[in-house]
Amino acid sequence: MTKTYSNNVLIDTNHCSTIILGDPNIVRRVNEVGDNNIATCVIVQSEMTFMMEKSQRKENNLVRLTEFLKDIRIYHIT
Repeated sequence: MTKTYSNNVLIDTNHCSTIILGDPNIVRRVNEVGDNNIATCVIVQSEMTFMMEKSQRKENNLVRLTEFLKDIRIYHIT
């Protein structure tokens, strides 16, 4: 995992991708930390959306991304 900010683990694009793909090591770590403590930022959200838009299975991947993002906190730039 990346950095911890007040009980939240801030994950980057690579971690988001491996979680969505179901990497057992990362998924286990997420389960240890707890879904409610996982967060990312709007930049990572944008990178992930861009990747899914350009993928061969665009619709399926966008659904998977939406499901993933609805369960985590997303920090916005202020």
